[in-house]
Amino acid sequence: SIDNYSSDIATGSITKTIQDPTINLPSASFTNIPVVTFRFYVVNPKDANTKWIINKVSVYDNVPLLGLYPFTGPNACPNQNPNVSSQPSNAVFSQFLNVNGICDGANDVFRFKGWTPGNTIDLSTYNEFKVTANSNYWFQLSTLSFNHDVHDDPSTGVTSWALRSSVDNFA
Repeated sequence: SIDNYSSDIATGSITKTIQDPTINLPSASFTNIPVVTFRFYVVNPKDANTKWIINKVSVYDNVPLLGLYPFTGPNACPNQNPNVSSQPSNAVFSQFLNVNGICDGANDVFRFKGWTPGNTIDLSTYNEFKVTANSNYWFQLSTLSFNHDVHDDPSTGVTSWALRSSVDNFA
């Protein structure tokens, strides 16, 4: 798949924080599209109680910041403030949501557990957001970046994340 990115999010420690992993999106895939949905999956968590914590998600449209999910606010479930800080002038970002996970509220983060253990992607549990261009507008998405942590146990293997998009039906 042209948009199937993955990376380890924990190696050798109980909690690993990765600051701003940046994904440069292939220009041929994310140019002249009117709508795109991104899904983040967790692969090989220690168990269903493994927490994946996202602190910030940023999306860029050929360099300028198009949208930012800051996840600021008090501990709450469902997650507090799942909206972008401001909507761009010619597009609309959906709420950032979790499908089939278990909210584990904390201040200023988007935190869920309930990920399916195993080395394969559980396509039924994920975090997701959608960007829709206004009529007569198209995207040229260039970069997606985010800060995140994971609570992990290195004795059970490395927890990873995978990112897929609707550009190729999440393949």
